[in-house]
Amino acid sequence: MSRESITRLGMAIIAGASIFACSSSVWAEDLTFEEAIGQAKTAYDAEDYDKAVELLLTANRIQPNSRLLLNIARSYARSGDCANAVAYFKAFSRADDAEDSLVKTANKEADELACDAFDDEASGRVMFSSVPTGASVSLDGKELGKTPFETVLLGQGEQKFVFTLEGYETFERTVKLSPQSDATVAASMQEKVEEVPEPVVVQEPVRIPSTGPDYTYHYVAGGIAGVGVGLVVLGLVSDLVLIPGTDEEREAFAPGTSDYQRLTEQRSSQATMALVGYIGGAALIAGGGGWLTYLLLQDQDEESLSVTPVFGSDHAGLSISGAF
Repeated sequence: MSRESITRLGMAIIAGASIFACSSSVWAEDLTFEEAIGQAKTAYDAEDYDKAVELLLTANRIQPNSRLLLNIARSYARSGDCANAVAYFKAFSRADDAEDSLVKTANKEADELACDAFDDEASGRVMFSSVPTGASVSLDGKELGKTPFETVLLGQGEQKFVFTLEGYETFERTVKLSPQSDATVAASMQEKVEEVPEPVVVQEPVRIPSTGPDYTYHYVAGGIAGVGVGLVVLGLVSDLVLIPGTDEEREAFAPGTSDYQRLTEQRSSQATMALVGYIGGAALIAGGGGWLTYLLLQDQDEESLSVTPVFGSDHAGLSISGAF
């Protein structure tokens, strides 16, 4: 019996077996197992081997059967894809339920392909699934397919697979792949939760009542100016009251007498007192008044305080007006 006859016979045996039908939206076109097998046989007979592979993979997802792996390998071989053909021949040989006689046949057919493109250091079958289905799976930025699906000949070692599906959070899973060993990668996708931005609460600034300016230095400056005024008054008293009184009293004595000399010294002291009062008072009034003016300028707005130069025929100065 020819190899092609064996392949067709195997498909017919599987298609005719009394296996329950399983219909689900998970599988392509919502096919049942029997429908997938029947359409795969039709595609194979029509030499549409790529379609046959797709339908056989679908049937194997519905109801796993090692004989399907053998038929997938032969379909790949017919299509000229020797690397995938050898990969599925070896996958069939690893299956626990594979018949020994068919394993020998599969190994022989794989050897006859003499496929240089096959990498025996690469992985075996890697099967992907997700809930919900339809997630795109990528490896190193390259899309491998949409769940559910399987592929072969991936690199060995730790590989990070990324599942993406619109409306769901990205799912990542790292799996260690071994040469010519099978693996299953499943993902449970979580729906994205739209973040509702928190309302922005605009708080009114806290207004702290103003306690007004600190007038401590104002009092000191005013006190200095006040002392100056007192000294000027003392000078005026000495000049206008005490000195004239001494002069009047001194006129009653002859020059050279002891009383005259005493009153003369007294007048000299009173004159010195008047001079000190005038000079010291003027200095203190100028200093304290200037300091007080400066402090008031710091406390007042420009619009509430004005300083205007004033000139006259017999005087000059500054006119300060405002609310103090």
